[in-house]
Amino acid sequence: MFTNFFKTTIYTLTSINLHFARKKNTQGIVMRNICKLLMALPLLSVAPLALAETTGFAVIADLGSARQSAEGDAGNAASASLGLSYQFSPNWSASLSYIDYGNADVFKFSDSFGDDIIYHATLSADSSGLGLHAQYMTDSVAGHWSFGGRAGVVRWDTDIKLAIEQTGAGGTVASDSGIAFSAGLVAAYSITEQLDITLSADFMRYSIEIEDEKGDMDNSRLALGLKYQF
Repeated sequence: MFTNFFKTTIYTLTSINLHFARKKNTQGIVMRNICKLLMALPLLSVAPLALAETTGFAVIADLGSARQSAEGDAGNAASASLGLSYQFSPNWSASLSYIDYGNADVFKFSDSFGDDIIYHATLSADSSGLGLHAQYMTDSVAGHWSFGGRAGVVRWDTDIKLAIEQTGAGGTVASDSGIAFSAGLVAAYSITEQLDITLSADFMRYSIEIEDEKGDMDNSRLALGLKYQF
């Protein structure tokens, strides 16, 4: 009888001890998970902030010179652009910008009316475009400098203008438009966390049609600009 009592008591105590051991073990697992979560919270809170610092919209503007050339003749003109970019990651961004390539005197020639009247004339290319580009920039190297490249497409519009020096007469003699591939190199110097100075060089080639005749027009552009990130 006592043997059964002791067996029952031992079994009961063992069950109670196992219950508390399991409960204690469960509480330990819960506490360890809570500690891990508390340790991870700073990382979880910092990650969105770090990402926010490298993403978002920015205004870009620059001023430079565009060189337009065709069949060995070329001319330069002041050029400006204004656009909006979006930073997807610390290295990648996309931009949409309006570009004024200016009115470049590409070709000059002289001719005569009859035997006595000689005139001098100039053909110029007045071009503009709307560009959409993807851009990759390296992380900061050599201090505050970063370097990269961009590629995209430009919806260009070009007016070919004629000007006669002696009379001042002239005007638009032909117009054409189209879409061309554009590529360039970019260097940026970070002044502050939001403001960069940029130096860019871009190139584009397109085919222009004048009175059923087509010719290739090369457009190269150098510019110094600013980028302000919101």
